[in-house]
Amino acid sequence: MKKFDYLKRVVNVAFFIATKSIRRGPIAVKLVTVFILMLTLLNLTVVGGLLNGITENVGDNIKNSFVGDVFVEPLSGYNYIRNESDLFSYIIKGDTFVAGYSARLLKGVILEYDYKNVSGNKKPPSAGTTLVGISPDAEAATTILPDKVIAGRFLNNNDWSAIVLGSALVDGYLTSPAGNSDTLGHVLIGDKVRARFANGATFEFTVVGITNTKASSVDQRSFVNYKILRQLSGLATNEYSEIAIRISDQAAATSFVKYLKDADARMGYKNDIKKADEAIPKAVDDLKKAFALIGNIVGATAILVGLVTVFVIIFVNASSRKKQLGILKAQGIEPSALILSYVFQSLFYTFIGVVMGMVILFFFLQGYFEKNPLSLPMADGKLLLGFDYITLRITILMVSSLISGFIPAWFIIRQNTLNSILGR
Repeated sequence: MKKFDYLKRVVNVAFFIATKSIRRGPIAVKLVTVFILMLTLLNLTVVGGLLNGITENVGDNIKNSFVGDVFVEPLSGYNYIRNESDLFSYIIKGDTFVAGYSARLLKGVILEYDYKNVSGNKKPPSAGTTLVGISPDAEAATTILPDKVIAGRFLNNNDWSAIVLGSALVDGYLTSPAGNSDTLGHVLIGDKVRARFANGATFEFTVVGITNTKASSVDQRSFVNYKILRQLSGLATNEYSEIAIRISDQAAATSFVKYLKDADARMGYKNDIKKADEAIPKAVDDLKKAFALIGNIVGATAILVGLVTVFVIIFVNASSRKKQLGILKAQGIEPSALILSYVFQSLFYTFIGVVMGMVILFFFLQGYFEKNPLSLPMADGKLLLGFDYITLRITILMVSSLISGFIPAWFIIRQNTLNSILGR
């Protein structure tokens, strides 16, 4: 009980001294301290939040325009999905969760442009691409690809020789540098392009649209109707290279994958069935790790700046009041109470800085980036600020402030009482 009373007295005395020091301190020092701590919090959160938002958007772009919630493709060694008819029946039976699915046929081709104006040994502008045969209505029910047309229109079910090109294959539609050797050049809507297949066959398509999803794996593709690609491929029956499935209930994605895997196993298990996060290319995970590292480095630098700022301010404040602190110790004030008073001051300034930073963060910056995302070739950057993300950084800042307030106060107050009073 005596120990509790002692601690209570130390805390009360420390709080009283801290309150008086804050009230009597120079207003300019207070404002500068709070401002720097506010900037420290923003540095801790904004850069990492933007990087998280960019990587999250990269994954969302691939998921929403390519793989869907569940993705099916053949196992290694097979060109097409096995038992596709039976698999479709199981997908349809799962219509409680299935909002749409798109079965696609893929063929690697070389596209050529302006070939009619080339003579002699010159070669026309060309680009390698994956030609994707789709059912336009099914694709619209499954992905956002039709909504990402930036010029012209998307395919319809009656198109026979129409093609939609990914934005990575052409110049002039985006602000990124044009004239790369692996593009077709400035292709206009209504122009003709020629597809050259691996077997030497060619077919002329009319460009009806350009699509830009900001997912490189999609924007390097070209899209035609399934029926024409099947005929050009010489397939006697329907064959599919991949199936993207959209699930209405995201929580059911895992159970639906298991349901399809179990059904596929009963049919001989010849397909690779996985959730969107498993189907997204590994490069996206590597990008997330790299951006997270950059965010942590920036955050560590911000913490160091904030810590040094508080340290210097507390050190200068305590050094300038050495005589007063010596007199207080001579009068019986515990050194621990004096040290704790400076800890309280540093926590107070940090708390005010955090509150101001949070106001700017949630009432200005988050809304601003929501309406004006940071537009990059690969994604649209918005502030992604989860509760755990914010809480961790505020905790780190408060703990750092506590340490930077304790060390200089302890260093000054531990000095001999008489020397402090005499200013030695």
